[in-house]
Amino acid sequence: MKNNVVTLVTNMQSEIIGRVKEIDDTTVTLESPRLFVPAQQEGGSPGFAPGICMTGITEPSELVFNKSAILTLCVPHPDIASAWQSATSGIVMS
Repeated sequence: MKNNVVTLVTNMQSEIIGRVKEIDDTTVTLESPRLFVPAQQEGGSPGFAPGICMTGITEPSELVFNKSAILTLCVPHPDIASAWQSATSGIVMS
Protein backbone atom coordinates (compact mmCIF):
# COMPACT_ATOMS: atom_id res chain seq x y z
CA MET A 1 0.00 0.00 0.00
CA LYS A 2 3.04 2.29 0.42
CA ASN A 3 3.21 5.00 -2.28
CA ASN A 4 -0.41 4.38 -3.35
CA VAL A 5 -2.98 7.17 -3.40
CA VAL A 6 -5.76 6.29 -0.94
CA THR A 7 -8.93 7.62 0.59
CA LEU A 8 -8.68 7.63 4.37
CA VAL A 9 -12.14 7.66 5.95
CA THR A 10 -12.18 8.85 9.55
CA ASN A 11 -14.56 7.81 12.28
CA MET A 12 -16.19 11.24 11.81
CA GLN A 13 -16.89 10.37 8.13
CA SER A 14 -14.33 12.84 6.73
CA GLU A 15 -12.62 11.62 3.58
CA ILE A 16 -8.98 12.53 3.17
CA ILE A 17 -7.07 11.77 -0.04
CA GLY A 18 -3.29 11.36 0.03
CA ARG A 19 -0.34 9.18 -0.85
CA VAL A 20 0.70 6.58 1.75
CA LYS A 21 4.18 7.34 3.03
CA GLU A 22 4.22 4.94 5.95
CA ILE A 23 2.00 2.61 7.95
CA ASP A 24 3.06 1.25 11.31
CA ASP A 25 1.30 -0.46 14.21
CA THR A 26 -0.53 2.68 15.37
CA THR A 27 -0.37 5.31 12.62
CA VAL A 28 -0.77 6.04 8.92
CA THR A 29 1.28 8.85 7.36
CA LEU A 30 -0.10 10.49 4.22
CA GLU A 31 1.77 12.81 1.88
CA SER A 32 -0.12 15.86 0.56
CA PRO A 33 -3.34 15.03 2.43
CA ARG A 34 -6.41 16.94 1.27
CA LEU A 35 -9.96 16.88 2.60
CA PHE A 36 -12.46 15.86 -0.08
CA VAL A 37 -15.27 18.41 -0.42
CA PRO A 38 -18.41 17.20 -2.22
CA ALA A 39 -20.26 19.49 -4.64
CA GLN A 40 -22.08 22.18 -2.67
CA GLN A 41 -24.93 22.49 -5.15
CA GLU A 42 -26.54 20.38 -7.81
CA GLY A 43 -24.43 20.43 -10.93
CA GLY A 44 -21.42 21.76 -9.00
CA SER A 45 -18.04 20.13 -8.94
CA PRO A 46 -16.46 18.32 -6.00
CA GLY A 47 -13.02 19.41 -4.95
CA PHE A 48 -10.45 19.51 -2.18
CA ALA A 49 -9.89 21.79 0.77
CA PRO A 50 -6.33 23.11 0.92
CA GLY A 51 -5.73 21.05 4.07
CA ILE A 52 -7.72 18.78 6.35
CA CYS A 53 -9.06 21.18 9.00
CA MET A 54 -10.09 24.83 9.15
CA THR A 55 -7.43 25.87 11.66
CA GLY A 56 -4.53 23.80 10.31
CA ILE A 57 -1.82 24.85 7.92
CA THR A 58 -2.72 24.90 4.26
CA GLU A 59 -1.24 22.39 1.86
CA PRO A 60 0.56 20.23 4.45
CA SER A 61 3.33 18.10 2.96
CA GLU A 62 2.42 15.18 5.24
CA LEU A 63 0.29 14.34 8.26
CA VAL A 64 0.19 11.41 10.66
CA PHE A 65 -3.18 9.83 11.49
CA ASN A 66 -3.81 7.58 14.48
CA LYS A 67 -5.31 4.27 13.38
CA SER A 68 -7.89 4.48 16.18
CA ALA A 69 -9.48 7.43 14.31
CA ILE A 70 -9.54 5.65 10.92
CA LEU A 71 -12.60 3.75 9.77
CA THR A 72 -10.99 2.47 6.56
CA LEU A 73 -8.41 3.04 3.84
CA CYS A 74 -9.62 2.41 0.32
CA VAL A 75 -8.67 2.96 -3.29
CA PRO A 76 -10.22 6.21 -4.54
CA HIS A 77 -12.20 6.47 -7.75
CA PRO A 78 -9.71 7.06 -10.62
CA ASP A 79 -11.23 10.49 -11.36
CA ILE A 80 -10.73 11.53 -7.72
CA ALA A 81 -7.15 10.23 -7.67
CA SER A 82 -6.39 12.17 -10.88
CA ALA A 83 -7.99 15.33 -9.47
CA TRP A 84 -5.92 14.96 -6.26
CA GLN A 85 -2.75 14.53 -8.37
CA SER A 86 -3.58 17.70 -10.30
CA ALA A 87 -4.46 19.65 -7.15
CA THR A 88 -1.28 18.71 -5.30
CA SER A 89 1.29 18.70 -8.09
CA GLY A 90 0.03 21.17 -10.65
CA ILE A 91 0.22 18.43 -13.28
CA VAL A 92 -3.03 18.11 -15.20
CA MET A 93 -3.96 14.46 -15.75
CA SER A 94 -6.04 13.64 -18.81
